[in-house]
Amino acid sequence: MNTTLQDTVWRTFIAPRDAARQILGWDLGWPTVLLVIATGIAVDLLITQVLMMDLPETLREDPIVVLQGTSFGGVALRVAAVFTVSALVTWIGRAFGGSGDLPRVTSAVAWVGLASALLGIVQLVGHFLIPPLMGIVNIALGLLGLWILACFVAEAHRFASTPRVAAALLGFAILITLVLMLVVSLGTAGA
Repeated sequence: MNTTLQDTVWRTFIAPRDAARQILGWDLGWPTVLLVIATGIAVDLLITQVLMMDLPETLREDPIVVLQGTSFGGVALRVAAVFTVSALVTWIGRAFGGSGDLPRVTSAVAWVGLASALLGIVQLVGHFLIPPLMGIVNIALGLLGLWILACFVAEAHRFASTPRVAAALLGFAILITLVLMLVVSLGTAGA
């Protein structure tokens, strides 16, 4: 079956497990994976820049907002996040009996990053057209993003149950959040 890149991107949103099977079947090399990562980051940075124009001037100068923008630090953080998530998903997945290796999982995480950046376009348009509904839209897009990630992780590790992978991803995200909250609260308690 010959499909275009546009068809594959669309299938990522409507049939993510099938899209994951197809994309991971391509056995992408590192140059292609790096290109997918760079494309996702470029789209994300463009969206961030447009959203920053809508911020009040005082917020645009905030160091955290600048870091998320087009600064080298923001790009470096995004690249580091892709490889950190890839390593964690590889190691945790293998600990639970998965068979994915780092290149295969990185391909999955990179593609999901690109898909998430494309969902960011929906968020951007919604931000300007339907601001009152964006809370609900963002929750729905977040759940869709989690499901897409779960499908790609399940396929990368050859797990049979995507819902179990989604539950595990959500559980680990909550655990990491709680640990980081504890670290931050301990760090600010001495200040």
